[in-house]
Amino acid sequence: MPDSSYHVTHERSKDRLSYSFDIYQIDITVVKDRRIHNGTFGEYNQPTYEVEMECSTDAFLKEKKLMMEKSNNNFTGMCKSKENNGDLIRYRLFIDYENVGKT
Repeated sequence: MPDSSYHVTHERSKDRLSYSFDIYQIDITVVKDRRIHNGTFGEYNQPTYEVEMECSTDAFLKEKKLMMEKSNNNFTGMCKSKENNGDLIRYRLFIDYENVGKT
């Protein structure tokens, strides 16, 4: 347990890249935080990474409506495409992380 006189606050910084293609948007965010003690900044912790993949709501709802009406639609294809793209992104991030410092 920390000393009761030890007042801890945090600084958190985010660096986000956003990519858009077709009906998808992908956000890749590097998150760093560090403690501040008595006005002195500590070292940043090991960064963490967040990956978000979003599908256009309008496109999703349009295809879902067509599917519910039993009309020609690409709802299943959209869902599979999102899943496959998400798998590819996770795979590439893992491979790139594993190879850091090996060049």
